[in-house]
Amino acid sequence: MLRFGSPLLWASFLSVPLIGFLIWYSRRNRLQSLQQFGQPELVSRLTDSADFRLRRIKRLLLVTGFFFLSIGLVAPKIGTSLTEVRREGINLILMLDTSLSMKAEDVKPTRLQRAKYETAQLIDRLRGDRVGLVAFAGVSYLQAPLTLDYSAAKMFLDVIDTDLIPSQGTAIGDAIETGLRSFKSEERKHKALVIFSDGEDHMGKAVETAEMAAEQGTIIYTVGVGTINGAPIPIMEDGNQSFKRDNQDRVVTTRLDPSMLQKIAGITGGKYYQIGAGNYSAEQVYSDIFELERTELSSHQYSSYEERYQYFLAIALMLFVTESFIPERRKKN
Repeated sequence: MLRFGSPLLWASFLSVPLIGFLIWYSRRNRLQSLQQFGQPELVSRLTDSADFRLRRIKRLLLVTGFFFLSIGLVAPKIGTSLTEVRREGINLILMLDTSLSMKAEDVKPTRLQRAKYETAQLIDRLRGDRVGLVAFAGVSYLQAPLTLDYSAAKMFLDVIDTDLIPSQGTAIGDAIETGLRSFKSEERKHKALVIFSDGEDHMGKAVETAEMAAEQGTIIYTVGVGTINGAPIPIMEDGNQSFKRDNQDRVVTTRLDPSMLQKIAGITGGKYYQIGAGNYSAEQVYSDIFELERTELSSHQYSSYEERYQYFLAIALMLFVTESFIPERRKKN
């Protein structure tokens, strides 16, 4: 890959043909002046020591030098480099419920969009912590592995939607298992899960997997997204917005179930928060997570494009210096 730090300086390349033209024009005028100076025999004797081959080389070096100088001025950046980053922090997996119930609008604009916003806010507060993402509905997927590259994590966060996982339902237990598998088995501390969900566990093993997480030293924080009163689930039917209905054609109302989320957090020594309630803010969640014991973490991260302009400037300088040392006349024996 190739990028340029100063693309506006592409105009400097116009100097290359301009300099070539000025050299040619100067040489042409000099030859015309010599022809007008006197007889050809006299001119030939006066210019006998001039080495026209060396002069052509000097002109070529000069024009080539300005060409490489122009490349250096646009500041080319070539390729990326993979570097190892080491910081102190914890391993943190952020987990988002993407089931259909997260389309409900009792939390604006929707439960999922608000959860994604709060997740991004939490990522922005991380300092030295490795972060990963898990999306779950009827099944769960590791959306982004643990990384110190927060911008990459937010890119993966952007694509999370209720259409991401075709298998519907809410399998909190399966999501916890996926999160636990993302950690190194030998690490007993320095790791936590944060679950954003409306708490509707359809698979029934959330408590069991929370106990397994507690045994492995993983603390789970849960964030309730929704309201107790609930809201219908918007769906699209034949291009028109409608609401999800049950088998008796009644509109389904999805409600926040805080009890399940509170139980999961309590088993592992974590905390329960509720978006819209007084105990929730991304700052408060990170403040509580920050109190956990931290360790040195390493991760691979792509650095910015590396500057390469110095090589082209060095070549240009070398050509200019070489040109200045080449004589225009031969030494007479």
